[in-house]
Formats: sequence, C-alpha cells, structure tokens
Amino acid sequence: MSDPVFPTNGPMLARAALMDKVWGALSKTTPSNLSVIGPRWIGKTVLLKAVADRAVADGESPYSLVMYWHLGHVCPTTDAEFISGLCGQLHQVMQDAPKDYSDYQTYLKEESYSHFKEITDLLDEGDEPVLMLWDGLDKPLGQDNLSVHLWDQMRSIIDGKMHKIVTATRAPLDLLIRNEEASTSEFWNIFDEEYVKPFDEHDIETLLEIARLELSSGGRTEASNWTGGHPKLLLELLNRLASGGFSSPISNENVVEVARSGVQDARRSLRSIWSECPQEAQEAYQTLIQNGETAVQVLGTNNVNALEARGFANVNRNKAKPTCHLLKEHLSSTSGDSGSLVRLFNDPDDFRSNIGDVLRIRLEQIPVFDNDLLRWVGQSILGIPDHPGDCLTNLTDIRDRALDLVMKHEFGDSREVPAELVEYWKDKNQHQNKVVGTLCGQASLAVPNERAIQVGLLQLLTGGAQGLENKADSVSKDTYEMISAIHGLRNRKQHADGQPICESVAVATIMMCLALLERLAEELS
Repeated sequence: MSDPVFPTNGPMLARAALMDKVWGALSKTTPSNLSVIGPRWIGKTVLLKAVADRAVADGESPYSLVMYWHLGHVCPTTDAEFISGLCGQLHQVMQDAPKDYSDYQTYLKEESYSHFKEITDLLDEGDEPVLMLWDGLDKPLGQDNLSVHLWDQMRSIIDGKMHKIVTATRAPLDLLIRNEEASTSEFWNIFDEEYVKPFDEHDIETLLEIARLELSSGGRTEASNWTGGHPKLLLELLNRLASGGFSSPISNENVVEVARSGVQDARRSLRSIWSECPQEAQEAYQTLIQNGETAVQVLGTNNVNALEARGFANVNRNKAKPTCHLLKEHLSSTSGDSGSLVRLFNDPDDFRSNIGDVLRIRLEQIPVFDNDLLRWVGQSILGIPDHPGDCLTNLTDIRDRALDLVMKHEFGDSREVPAELVEYWKDKNQHQNKVVGTLCGQASLAVPNERAIQVGLLQLLTGGAQGLENKADSVSKDTYEMISAIHGLRNRKQHADGQPICESVAVATIMMCLALLERLAEELS
C-alpha cells in the first residue's frame, strides 16, 4: 500500500488565512499576546509549531529566539517546576541558536525566576525578543498548585517588553484556572483570543491541490458534508480518495461511497472527537439529527458553539443544521446496540475509548447537591484515557469538601462533638485512640482541623472500629470507607516516586468518587 498523501502528525496544511492572521498579530508594530483556543484534534499544536517554524525562518521575523514548550507532556505541578521548565526551555533554544549565548546559558542553570527575568530583560534591552509558545496549558491550569504569584511574575517578564507569549488550550483561559486566587492575576488580561476552527472551503481547495485530487463541485460539497471540515476526518477521507483509483473529477457519488464505506475505519477517530464534546452539546446534536434545522436559541448558544468548533453543525441566520455525516452514521450504527457490552468493551482499545463516556453518564445521574464536588469529579473524568495521573489531581479537594459537608451535617454549624459520644468511645476502650486523645486534649470538643483526625473521627462515628455502634445521624460506614480510601489515594498522587498511575487505578478511583457522591446525595439530603 502506498504512503498516505497526508501522514499523521504531518506539517500544517492549508490554514493560510489563519496563519496570516496569527502572524500578523505577532509581527505588527505593537505585537499581541495570543490565546489560541480549539477542541482536541482541531490543529492547535500543528498551528503553534508552524508559527515557531515561521518565526525562525522568516527573514523579517521580529523574534531572535523562539521557544516551543508543550506543558502537557511533563506538566509542572509547582511554581518552582514551572520556572525550572522555562529556564530549561530557554537554555535549549539558546543552545540551538546560531549566536553564542553561552554566558546567558550558564546563568540560566540556576533555574530561578530572578535569573530568568534578568536574562529576558537583557535580551529585551539588546533588541532580541523571545517568542514563547506554550502548548497544552490546560493541564497545569487544571491543577490547583500554581499560584497567583507565579502568574504575576510571568506578566512582569513581558510587561512593557518585546517578548510575547502564545498559549494553546481547549477552552478560554479564564474558564480553565482551578486556583481561585490565581484567577485574579492581571496576567490573564494580556491575551487576545484566536479560535482554531474546522477547515473551510478555501482550505479544502488547497488540500486538494496538495493531494493532486480533482473533485467535482458536488464532490467537494460532499467531502465537507461528510467530515464537517474536521481536520482529522477530512484528511483521512482524502487519503482514501487518493488511493481509490478514481478518474477525475471524482464525483459526489464516489465521495459518498468512500465516506460511507470508511465509517468503520474512522470509528476510533469519531469516538475520540465525540467523547471530547460536552454532554449537553452531544444532546443538542442528537436533537439536530432528529429535527433538522433548529433555532440556535432552542439548542443553546454554548452548545451550538461547541458543535461548530468540531464541524458538527453549520449556522446560518441563527439557525443550526447538522453536518458531519460520518458522525451521524457512526452514532446511528451504535445506537441500536448501545447497551451491548461486547461491542463497546470488546477489546482494550474499545474499553479505553468508551469508559470515559460511562463515567460521564454516571455523573449525570447523580443529583446536584454540591456544585464543587460534582465539578471536581467531572474534571477528573477528563483525564481518561490519556492522562490517568490527572484523575487523582482533585482528590484532596474532594476529600476536604466531603469531610466538611459530613462534619457540618453530623455536628451542626458549631461542629462540636457531643460529650456523650466521647464518653461512649471511652467506655468502649478507645482511650488510646488518637481522635479521642485529640478531642480530650482540646479546650473544647470542636472537630479538629487536621483532615486525618477528621477521617478517624468519621470512623468512630460510623462504627468503623471494632466493637463500636454507628452513632451517626445518617452518614454510613460506606461513606467513611470511601473517604478514607480517597484520603490514602491522594497520597499516592502526591508521592508518586516516579511510578506512573495506571489507567485501571484511575478508573477505579473515579468510580469510587462517583459512589461517594451518590451516597452523600442520599445521606445529606
């Protein structure tokens, strides 16, 4: 079989208008910092790498050094790791540059903010701007570890300087920041937003020229209709057309034939793209399939925007129409046997592709009793299947919030343990218990702030220790066991010791979090 015309992970193709717009913003008299936004698989990484290549190769480029950094590959989890990564990236760029930066490189080896800023200040004074391309910024922002101080430092590096930053994320930056204090930094106000969208008709024309494919007018329309212009789907279709041996121009019937016959081959791509689409937007697409053209107001603007971003819908005069017939065929072929465990989980790849949807559906079934808890578990599910370590990132927040809700429910606003409970535990030979000792050693019987003590208190309260009765008003022993397990698993995340967290452990952890939410929704109601 001949090599595909468009190989996986190839260079950026078409997108001339988008590149001109981005490069124009970076090379104008007063350049902008840019936030590049788009769903997974839409081409953000390809765009940033193309920008990096252009900034290096363009003889009139205003940038002396170009630093591409993918933060999702080795995600910094502390301010110090972020600064270390910045210093290391700049050191490497200087190593590869034609100019000798050895003195600067030596200074950067300390990997401190003060040294990084001093070097960037010197580069600015010497009219040597740095272009920093931060890909996959979603991942560090999705954690609660990077401080407002760090982002204020990042702003000071470029404030009033010629250096510029381009970020790439799946959503606007302000929607991704987990750390509430960090969201107050002025750093987030420096970016202009640029969205990466599916290929348009001009891009398709360029791709056909590259592939030396001639499609009839109807054939081009069908290629767009069947793929929605989504890069991954369109390039796969064009590869199949290029190897099909059709005479030119390729007719719309040929395109439909190849597209329809390729639904099975494209199912892995379709599942990945579909699973990344928000649940409410998925429901809006199903409505579009059933009803055809529908008012945007009926579907919800955010839902329609999410569908348009993936090539699943077109909007004209405030009315949306479904597109991407490949997806429609895929959903149609699976809807009749959506309950078939064999089809959905037949092999490890199928399991990996579908288990995230199962977890999301389960989350939707749980009554909304605490927005923070449901949001944190929902964010954890996003790590399945590609980033299982991320699934444990929110465990501390989940444990803390669950404990706060339970303690308030059982002990009221005062959070004071009844004296008769303490006496009961003493009578049951719990004198040496650390929780009882801590309570008796305090000036009052208020619930201690230490989370490990609170977990132990919940064990005593629910009769989790041998010989004890459940004295809780409504919280069960199951709830204690799950909170206790989450308490232990959060230590697994914080003290990984170089051992990666496997996918099955991540899935099991999320399932336990979902079970905890279900029990709390019932017990605290």
